[in-house]
Amino acid sequence: MDEIHRLSIIIVSYNTCELLRQCLASVRKHSPASEVIVVDNASRDDSVAMVRREFPEVEIVALNDNKGFAAANNIGKEFASGDLLLLLNSDTYLEDDTLDRCATWMRAHPKVGAVSPRLIGFDNEPQLCAHPFPSFHSRLRQTFRYKAEVVEEQVEAGLGWLIGAALMVRRAALPLTQDLLDAGYFMYWEDTDLSSRLHEAGWSLAVYRDGHVRHRGGGSSNGPDGSQRPELYAYFLRGKFRWFTSHRPRWETSGIWILDLLDVGRKYLRGFVYCRNRERKQASQLARGLWRHFWKRSFQKLS
Repeated sequence: MDEIHRLSIIIVSYNTCELLRQCLASVRKHSPASEVIVVDNASRDDSVAMVRREFPEVEIVALNDNKGFAAANNIGKEFASGDLLLLLNSDTYLEDDTLDRCATWMRAHPKVGAVSPRLIGFDNEPQLCAHPFPSFHSRLRQTFRYKAEVVEEQVEAGLGWLIGAALMVRRAALPLTQDLLDAGYFMYWEDTDLSSRLHEAGWSLAVYRDGHVRHRGGGSSNGPDGSQRPELYAYFLRGKFRWFTSHRPRWETSGIWILDLLDVGRKYLRGFVYCRNRERKQASQLARGLWRHFWKRSFQKLS
């Protein structure tokens, strides 16, 4: 296969040695012609040694410190030679040649800047790979527990974004001077931002319906409960405000800031009014942690 017309798979790893092993084994089996680059964010486990020992065909880039998901993918892009770049989470698993067929489909649709195959959890439940773009009004509806229906056509109509668990991006859609992802997002919201930038540049997004990738979710953040860790929730909120500042009117950013401030206060009070012992302690720790990790810095410029 011509080097320029190949699929380059970029996998960012952080303390997910066993999941990474399974992911790479599935890639080797079902997409053997792909170029694979693993960027390790200073894992404390055996990830780097495992890749070098068991997958010598894989390019391993071992970083000295954790630079975050976006910056690590940008580093991986510099080692990639293909015309299509796939951001693949280390907690994913391939069961067939979906990636190769998705790449063939994307090359046949030159106006598509990014595409995601369907995602299925290891519990066999479908996972959303596409979401409507957020707004102040959608956040307000969420506050009152209203959930909008997500349809894939919203993404294809330019009204939604694709998550980065298995996101295939056309290199030509990225200006030569532009990184793959905005490194200002340490983790969370970088895929929303990429989808926004592609839309604004005139590219279409799509969901590849004729294939799927297994996705565990939360592999690098200790599972789905990782969202309860103050530092991770703080990264999520900072990413949200960065995205709103870049892509939505200023009044919406201010409104989101107020809603989230009230929500943090609600979490704190709920821990003392409604919860007992362990739950109360967890809610209190979350609120205090958010104050330390986010609110004290919220007036700093989101550079």
